[in-house]
Amino acid sequence: EMYSRVMYGDHPAGRVSATPATLDAITRDAMVELHKTRYVPDHAVLAIAGDISMAEARRVIDVQLGRWQKAGTAAPTTSDPAMPPAGQVHFVARPNSVQTTLWVASPAIARTSPDYDIVSVMNAVIGGGPTGRLFTHLREEKGYTYGAYSNISAAQYRGNWLATMDVRTEVTDPALTDLMAEIARMRNEAVPTKEFDDKRRGMVASFALSLESPNAVLGNHITRWLYKLPADYWDKLPDRIMAVTQAQVQEAARKYLDPARLHIVAVGDATKIAETLKKFGAVATYEHGKSIAIMR
Repeated sequence: EMYSRVMYGDHPAGRVSATPATLDAITRDAMVELHKTRYVPDHAVLAIAGDISMAEARRVIDVQLGRWQKAGTAAPTTSDPAMPPAGQVHFVARPNSVQTTLWVASPAIARTSPDYDIVSVMNAVIGGGPTGRLFTHLREEKGYTYGAYSNISAAQYRGNWLATMDVRTEVTDPALTDLMAEIARMRNEAVPTKEFDDKRRGMVASFALSLESPNAVLGNHITRWLYKLPADYWDKLPDRIMAVTQAQVQEAARKYLDPARLHIVAVGDATKIAETLKKFGAVATYEHGKSIAIMR
């Protein structure tokens, strides 16, 4: 909830869940109207994968959805969320918590950005799965957490890069310090050649294995349709990944992992970690979702 509020503000992407007040305000008539205007085929795609012919698929669709009529509803529009303010620590107090949940985020890219493949490789190096630097450093080497990962959220609007981990309260300081050090390392040092080559080959191999799943293949087609990607987009993915260079990844890290734009969201015991968090910037403290203080 706090991450979405910080990174997306009033943008629809920042609305994580309903509140008692908004639930109470919903009426049956409002739901019926929403269904009439939005649950329509005007801008929908129907995708099928499996042991079925086109003729049989059409027959099933005609039987089940033949009376589903267009409503003339305009296509929904999207826009980028406003850029969040300068980086800050956002602390949600959770009394007696035995763990600290840490999310570190930075504004990134939309799905159609020309940097998408480069940022994907960058993310794979730092936090993509159990071979990423965050996992091997913070779990395997230090034992701070069961897992530390990062990902890119990229939709039709500008998304974010996000690293997450849950750590024992007593190691909040060194865990967050080491996570921030890994971010700095991505910015300041080119990825060593062997690590870089292994990561790119791993991404290509993982993509190839995913094609064994009809769901994955279908998802790829829907992604291409949704974002209006070229017809050969997935055919050329391996070549594009292998064409990404170390210099491009370092430049992407400098651009998208800028310390001035990094926001840290922490949930934990105020009596044990509030002072620690001050080391990482101004701290806005919240209880029950409401701001109660800013500490520097």
